[in-house]
Amino acid sequence: MHTQTKSFEEHLVFTEELARLSFFYARKFLWPRQTGKPLGLCIRDHTPLLYHALNFTNFENNWNTPECIAVLSKADSLAALEPEEFENEMWAFVKETARNRVEEIFPMVVGIQPFDDDYLCFHRTPIPRSFRYLYCGSLRYEEPAKGSDLCTFHIANAPAPASLFQDSEYLPLCLMTMMKEAELRYGCNRLTTTTWLNDRPRWLRLFPEEWQRNLTPRLQDEQYTPVWSIGAWGQFIDARGMLEPTRVKEFRASGVFRYQQRTSQCSFESLRRHLETL
Repeated sequence: MHTQTKSFEEHLVFTEELARLSFFYARKFLWPRQTGKPLGLCIRDHTPLLYHALNFTNFENNWNTPECIAVLSKADSLAALEPEEFENEMWAFVKETARNRVEEIFPMVVGIQPFDDDYLCFHRTPIPRSFRYLYCGSLRYEEPAKGSDLCTFHIANAPAPASLFQDSEYLPLCLMTMMKEAELRYGCNRLTTTTWLNDRPRWLRLFPEEWQRNLTPRLQDEQYTPVWSIGAWGQFIDARGMLEPTRVKEFRASGVFRYQQRTSQCSFESLRRHLETL
């Protein structure tokens, strides 16, 4: 087990591997079944390339910037290439940009910078109010819409290089803290998230029967299309923030996501009762 925080050089490796995986998956498995959709848009909408590999965080306007448009247009121009060649050519095209982005944001990546409000410092454009987050350990929740009682939260591995699951008390504490925060600040009394972890028993044991009942259904493998976020792609990333070689090898061979991104929700009351039994 690694106990050292990943280095700058290791994060460069992670960036390359994540970009390459995005290119390969989009060209080999996704684009052929997205009838009529340009390859560039398949990469934009369904892989972590722009946000998580190249760290272009302006997703709220669909990455409508010259740098991002250039990457997606290049993908369209190379779409006739075989997947392996496409991957190599696209990485050569973005390699310099990727390194420049890593040099800029490395001190702020999860596992290097504590997961708190300072995490937002690398965003180059103002974050819309709907995307302002409040942090509770490895959980962050969105400021709810006016009049809403729903706490929408996201997950990151703040204690990296340790695992989220290493200490059995850690995630229950994060959940209890988040519920109390959201309740006192905004009057929330329900919570929801959409994540690949909702397809994993180790995560689901933290939640009550109400959560299990409200889970969106699992799709047939050929029907499932991922979103671009770590909410779908986090299953390939280990506790240190590196790609997990065995999972990636399996995925490159099959194009199948072992865990699907699913959504659920429950009341604060039922979750609190359940956590007290653990």
